[in-house]
Amino acid sequence: MDFVSVQSASNPLLKKIRSLHTKQGRHEHCLFIAEGRKLIEEALAKGASIAHVIISKSFYKAAEQADLEALLLEHGLGKLSVTMVEDALFKPLSTLENVPEASVLAVIKTPDYKSDFLNQKDPLVVILDGIQDPGNMGTIIRSALAMGVSGIIMTKGCVDPFNPKVVRGASGALFQMPLILNLTFEDAVQQCKEHNLKVIAMSPIAQKSLDQIDLKSGCALVFGNEGNGLDKSNQELADIKAFIPMNKASESLNVASSCAMALYESSRQRGWNYV
Repeated sequence: MDFVSVQSASNPLLKKIRSLHTKQGRHEHCLFIAEGRKLIEEALAKGASIAHVIISKSFYKAAEQADLEALLLEHGLGKLSVTMVEDALFKPLSTLENVPEASVLAVIKTPDYKSDFLNQKDPLVVILDGIQDPGNMGTIIRSALAMGVSGIIMTKGCVDPFNPKVVRGASGALFQMPLILNLTFEDAVQQCKEHNLKVIAMSPIAQKSLDQIDLKSGCALVFGNEGNGLDKSNQELADIKAFIPMNKASESLNVASSCAMALYESSRQRGWNYV
């Protein structure tokens, strides 16, 4: 395996990686960043397409370097050149607040997601409308994979799922969870209904609790923006509105927590037979 040393911050590859800190740069290059050996290992295990690997000089000198090389070879990336930079050059490439000296990141090609998960038998789908916090989005994706969700639909108002904070929060789930991106809310609901899915809007003012609704057949659970919830006009497009029972002393739940609890209930009803 070749290790290429780069000495200048103006190197074209390093400039490209820095541009991936922005949504515009990620969209332009169809690439995103995954930081840390554990996340790279998850990406490889789930078949992500790695375009570049960048390591700091301290990482190269550490024992992890040999482990990384063995990992890349194991996944057929023996011909991939690994770029090594001085620690000071690595820091601007990272999106972490505190960058370890021995650091590694991978540049990954954005997956070409397909919407065929809607054609599964009795799929469990999540529609996210206007979710803007990267931490919430990452947690939702992670919970969705754990609870057997078939796929996630994100409307145009959602945070970019390839935002570095989302990638970290999803903890590898992003590499496996099918996504449909940038639909209007109306189109998202229409696609689900065209596939005979029951659309269930989560709302604190609903008349039925989620455990009173049959979630075993194909359905889509809808979650709205962190601050404002799901717009009332959008709620009316759903087939059913449902709430999650909670202590009256509590005003509301964080959207990521609500999603995790709703997906737990759906998995419970389905007998843990994940799709």
